[in-house]
Amino acid sequence: MSSVTVPVRHPPLIEALLRPSFYPHPAPSIELVQTHISYVVMAGDHVYKVKKPVNFGFLDFTTVEKRRQVCHQEVELNRRLTRDVYRGVVEFTRSGGAIRWGGDGEVVDVAVAMRRLPDECGLVRRLDAGSAGDDVMRRVARTIARFHRTAARREETDRYGSVAAIRALVEQNAEQTERYVGRTVTRPQWERVRAYSRAFLDRHGPLFVRRIEEGRIRDCHGDLRAEHVFLEGDDVQVIDCIEFNREFRCQDTASDLAFLTMDLDRLGYPAQSNVVLNAYLEESGDYGLIPVLDFYRVYRAYVRGKVTSFLLDDSGLSEPERA
Repeated sequence: MSSVTVPVRHPPLIEALLRPSFYPHPAPSIELVQTHISYVVMAGDHVYKVKKPVNFGFLDFTTVEKRRQVCHQEVELNRRLTRDVYRGVVEFTRSGGAIRWGGDGEVVDVAVAMRRLPDECGLVRRLDAGSAGDDVMRRVARTIARFHRTAARREETDRYGSVAAIRALVEQNAEQTERYVGRTVTRPQWERVRAYSRAFLDRHGPLFVRRIEEGRIRDCHGDLRAEHVFLEGDDVQVIDCIEFNREFRCQDTASDLAFLTMDLDRLGYPAQSNVVLNAYLEESGDYGLIPVLDFYRVYRAYVRGKVTSFLLDDSGLSEPERA
């Protein structure tokens, strides 16, 4: 993650986390990055992610207990695709009016504690440096395919792959982004994506039924962007899965793959996107995903645009973070 200019005013906990003396370990450098749902503080070799007390309908972080639960879920779920990265959950307390690291006072907030992965190990950094050859991309694809093969599949998980469930997500996207028409999306684009998605679901229902019958609806990553992939030695580490909403994470494995291939295209690496797709198909044998892949790529691109739109309404973000 790159450093940004930090806004002047922050909640008290974030102000504390910006002081090197607050930490129980050396923090020679401190950087803050924000998303629409989190503060991410990088303190030396450590990372702390603090959930914002927001409620977007599809997530609710408005109480300390809700944030505690979702932080523990984040650690547990992300350990599926990482090794020695997610260290646990840290509690912050208040005593005598001051916020403290741990302690026996009133718990005022929590954070996910992580080991900071080297920036140079990031897939995007390696792509930009020309050091992510076909062998690297195939390794990423095989890791994802193996993860999908072993990811949990339960009876209640299958329902997330139904036409009705997917249609609900498509309509939710349209409803939540209509207020951004003219800002991040044009009216023709908004209408075209909604019409395409509705028509595909109307015409190709049997494709989605077949995906369920083949066992392709799994407890996936849910936010498989290129920036979440790191290559550390022989390890492929994939961070930041969706922890706050099972509906967004439990999905067709084709949707997970579609997010990464779409994102590689967006970044200007279509050849690498094709390598990932072909290596995934070889490793998984799931050639049945091809008829639904473009539908999910459109869906995933729109989700990314939706999240970018949400950033416009966060007054606490700096201009680079909104870009």
